[in-house]
Amino acid sequence: MAALVALLFTWMQVSQNTKEVRISEHGEVTNRFNTAITNLASPSPTVRLGGIFAFNRIMQDSPRDEESAVSVLSAFVRQSTSKIKGGTKKPTTDIESAISVLGARPTSSTTGQFVDLHNADLQRMENVQLLGNEENLNLRDAKLSYINLRDATLWSFDLTNADLASARMPDAVLQYSHLNKVAASEADMSGVQCINSDLTEASLQDAKLTNAQLGTDEPGYAEPACILAKANLSGANMTRADLSHVDLEDAQLIGVNLTDAKLKGAQMRGAALTPIDAESGAAKVSGADFRQADLRNADLRLVDLSHCDLRGADLRGAKLDGARLKGAKLDGAQGVPAKHG
Repeated sequence: MAALVALLFTWMQVSQNTKEVRISEHGEVTNRFNTAITNLASPSPTVRLGGIFAFNRIMQDSPRDEESAVSVLSAFVRQSTSKIKGGTKKPTTDIESAISVLGARPTSSTTGQFVDLHNADLQRMENVQLLGNEENLNLRDAKLSYINLRDATLWSFDLTNADLASARMPDAVLQYSHLNKVAASEADMSGVQCINSDLTEASLQDAKLTNAQLGTDEPGYAEPACILAKANLSGANMTRADLSHVDLEDAQLIGVNLTDAKLKGAQMRGAALTPIDAESGAAKVSGADFRQADLRNADLRLVDLSHCDLRGADLRGAKLDGARLKGAKLDGAQGVPAKHG
């Protein structure tokens, strides 16, 4: 009995000590958090950087405080960039470092639902670094509507499921980035350059992609520079866009403007360029280059393909009812109806 009592006493003592340690640890984190916030408000760039990286350590040490840390850093970026709106000044080092920390949350964080950079002015951003052993900057599910990313470089960004509605991204560079299922309706992506990036199932309705460089026609090129498989590009303006060798399989291209676009070698199997009712809204493709494009099973009803270059294209199984092929270059094309061959 004495031994049992001693054991119970020891357990109670250990439990009490553990509780006290936890209270002490929580108090320490609270103090570190408050100090980091104070540092963010400092006029000194060096002190602000110290506060930013203090939040990085807090998120590593205390998962329960991660949401609060992300909210504070998000607000810091939004408020700091609001001071430079209307000009061409690029984000300062502390702003780019804050984004690095936001994207370096512990691997246990599966979403970026608390990252909110909507309306932030990050034009010309180019020095956001990956921290630690991270392969991608984790901004999954982030709120980025109306963000200004003009001339910005997004290298190894993971923007899966992010909200980029009405984002301003002209002449931005997307390199080795993931934008799967991104919501970017009405975004301005004119002149954007896409290098080995994935936009599978992206929603880009009514987006502006004029002069966008989404593909490549380099000799010996093996993989598409940009993946847009199953993407919804309905109503998008892709005039003069380079989509050479881009994966557009099963993409929705209803009402898209592809005037003078380059689609040489594009993978467009099953792509829909005509609405189901086939009465209006067919894609505009005047002067488009479809050489060696895979258009098998694509819906091209009522599409005006006259004067397009379809040499070597594969049109087997494509729906061509009402399509206009007069004047199109069809040498070597497969699947062309006899009356047009």
